[in-house]
Amino acid sequence: MDDIFEFINQIESKLKVKCIHNEFRIIFLLYAKGELPSLSLMYLTQRSISGHNQDLKRLTALGIVERFECESDGRVRKYRLSNDVRMMMERFDAAKQAAGAALDVKAEEVVSRAGFEPATY
Repeated sequence: MDDIFEFINQIESKLKVKCIHNEFRIIFLLYAKGELPSLSLMYLTQRSISGHNQDLKRLTALGIVERFECESDGRVRKYRLSNDVRMMMERFDAAKQAAGAALDVKAEEVVSRAGFEPATY
């Protein structure tokens, strides 16, 4: 999943456009990496402090994200996906992987089924 996120970041950087919404970035990161401190999320999403806080406030109010204090340092606020959202994302991820496996047909097999000879260059 990190590869996809890095790919999107590169496209956004080169084209100077946003490909995915900041709130989805937070959901995606928390799903891929688990719980994260607020500052790490802000750094990874490249948001201003106020924009980042607005995103987290909205996601928390919607019950998508949960906020809690770090056990080792009470000053650090951490975030994680709610159980319902994490389960939904896991079901989606499992369905995506199953579909990918079902569609995973090698090019040679497609060529063979079509009755063509493989190209030799």
